[in-house]
Amino acid sequence: MLAFGLLLTALLAGAVGADRHRDDDERVAAAAARVAQEVEHRMGAEVSSLQALRNEMMLDWPMDVASFHRRLDLHTAEALFASAAAVEFTRVVPAESVGEFLATRTDDPTRADLGYPELDLRLDDAEQHYLIDYVHPVEGNEAAYGLDLLLVPGRSEVTVAAGESGMPSITAPLDLVQGGRAVIVDVPVYDTEAVPPTVEARRRAFVGVAVVVIRIEDLLGPALDGEPDVLVTVTDVSGSTAGADAENRVVVADAAADGGVDGPMHEVEVAAADRVWAVRTVLAPGARASGTSPSAVWSIGSLVSLVVALAAATMERSRRRTRAAAQEVAEATREIQMILAAFPDMHFRVAGDGTLLGFHQGGGGPARLSDTDIGRPMSELLPANVLQRADAARVAARTSAHPVSFEHLMEVDGRNRTFHVRFSRLEHDELAVSVRDITELADARRELSQLNAELEQRIVERTAELERTNAELEQFAYLASHDLQEPLRHVSMFVDRLQTRYGDVLDERGQQYLGFVTDGTTRMRAMIQALLEYSRVGRSALDIELVDLDDLVADVVATMGTTIAEAGARIECRTGLVVATDAALVRRVVQNLVSNAVRYGHPDRPPVVTITAARVGATWTCTVADNGIGIDDRFADRAFDMFERLGSTRSDSTGIGLAICRRCVELLGGVIDVERGVDVGTRITFTLQEPPV
Repeated sequence: MLAFGLLLTALLAGAVGADRHRDDDERVAAAAARVAQEVEHRMGAEVSSLQALRNEMMLDWPMDVASFHRRLDLHTAEALFASAAAVEFTRVVPAESVGEFLATRTDDPTRADLGYPELDLRLDDAEQHYLIDYVHPVEGNEAAYGLDLLLVPGRSEVTVAAGESGMPSITAPLDLVQGGRAVIVDVPVYDTEAVPPTVEARRRAFVGVAVVVIRIEDLLGPALDGEPDVLVTVTDVSGSTAGADAENRVVVADAAADGGVDGPMHEVEVAAADRVWAVRTVLAPGARASGTSPSAVWSIGSLVSLVVALAAATMERSRRRTRAAAQEVAEATREIQMILAAFPDMHFRVAGDGTLLGFHQGGGGPARLSDTDIGRPMSELLPANVLQRADAARVAARTSAHPVSFEHLMEVDGRNRTFHVRFSRLEHDELAVSVRDITELADARRELSQLNAELEQRIVERTAELERTNAELEQFAYLASHDLQEPLRHVSMFVDRLQTRYGDVLDERGQQYLGFVTDGTTRMRAMIQALLEYSRVGRSALDIELVDLDDLVADVVATMGTTIAEAGARIECRTGLVVATDAALVRRVVQNLVSNAVRYGHPDRPPVVTITAARVGATWTCTVADNGIGIDDRFADRAFDMFERLGSTRSDSTGIGLAICRRCVELLGGVIDVERGVDVGTRITFTLQEPPV
């Protein structure tokens, strides 16, 4: 029995020792995770605040120095740059513009009023310079004003990287002249309202960087508190510092890293901006986990040891559950802080019943809150004119998988502003609410809507005016061509009588003159008839039906049978298409093109006319090609104008046939054109969209 008791006691003592070591390891690991979260959150909060300042500068660009300081005073009042030694704006200045930069800053009385010293540029020999233009606060940072970052080792690379990526870029840790260590964060500023999407666009729009000099001890020092028995060291392990010595890589520490410390050690890496930080935790010398030691277990009997072990196990389970719950709460808090930090404007965290749980003030919201407002319902915080819409959005967002938003117009500081309010569902029946000032966007939308309405009204009026003018022109052409027929018939009649009665009296020249008059009246009659035909095109509504193109061409050939036979022409057509169109208009186009091809055939060969067609979706194209005299490319643009004969010497040519073709095709919503660069003959193609029957 004694041996069994001693064995049991030995086992319990060993278990207690192992448990103490495991407890120490978990304690160090938990401390590393907590500090890493703090480092990420604190770094992220400073970068987010700087991005918010950058966004305000881009919206109001170009921003004068007085506006810059007013905004920084507001940010300082809200403690958004609590760890900043200085906030600056660095401007990109080409070498040829340095003189203008110096003159405008020297002559600016606003800078003198704000305490800026006389500008003394310190430049190197380069095509462009990164000059510090604004400094906040000015007091204590006068030496930075006008400094060219190209003269500071490692600074220009960070600025260029930020400008080309559009994202924040951060330097390695460095020593401050005022004492202590710092990192410098650059956020690019562009002369646009948003960050351009491509590298080339960002390079063109890049005007400088908003800069914050962050004191590392002030920013990360509080993160090291809370674990008195654990030593914490934060080290910069980014690739750009891989060659630096260990001392320069240490950012902040409880004590210098000591590889000889006896006890568990844990290390966690975390990324902030574009750098990587390693958080290492070790147990402080002499700090051990509490609980029963192995020697005490040996001194107590087996029964007492067993009781103590059971009690310790019960307490350990309770402690582990408490620790797990604390880690879950810390993780949830970290996630919520990340969400809040990502919002550029005012945002809140509210419970499902509308109670305010937390907020981020931002710079673009309509209200100002304090910590005393946390726990109050929305009904006490929101104006009455927006409360009803906010309640409806809150109720809808609690059951929706997507954000619920609305826009609201309200008066702020004596000016009407438009705000975009969005409710997004979180876990544990909580909601994230963002408020963004979109006044400029809303004004632009309203102005664009008004311009569109005015443009549409002008289009309606202009279309009606054009339709009326076209109708009047068509009516005029019809009446003019019709009324000209009567006097032309009289001229023709009396010319015939002169020929009949006085033909024997006239000499050869008189007979020639009389022939000229006869030819002129014949041509005039043909032109008036063609003009009358042109004016009649389109006077009736379209009659859309299914048309077999092969049958239509065969009908045209049959109608022109005598003309085709006398010319010895050959018409080739096999399209295989049935299309929805106005048969009369298409027949007129095909007939005019075939007639021209036969009429203007080459004297050395009989006319050959080839008609082809093809369809792509609802679009079909027809081509009429011949081997005639062709149309010179110089005249192709005028081929479809009225009375254009394009060098033809035929007396029966009116120059209206192709104009009628274009008129018919345009009435069907298509286009017609002469193909350029054809070696032999002419190729004319017209394309139509097939409407539903």
